[in-house]
Amino acid sequence: MNAWYSASTGNDQGLIIDEQTGENIAVTYRAENAEIVASAPELCYMLGLALKYLEHPDVLSITENMAMSGRVVNNRIRLLLEKITELQEIKYDYTR
Repeated sequence: MNAWYSASTGNDQGLIIDEQTGENIAVTYRAENAEIVASAPELCYMLGLALKYLEHPDVLSITENMAMSGRVVNNRIRLLLEKITELQEIKYDYTR
């Protein structure tokens, strides 16, 4: 998992930096928005863990009878992860 952190540019903008490489990932127009952008890799990781849990046969059998079935939730999480990783150009392995 790539870790990102936010930093200040010295003005009202925020900077998102890759912790491992020091590469500038993004700039936000408002400094207070940098923290949420910097949390994207961790969010992907947590969504992957949630998906792994929700796809467990014991859990899936329980959620099938809910208003929004476990399969629908799982598919939405999977699509979200695919979209995020495509945008980040990071292939996240949520199966581990």
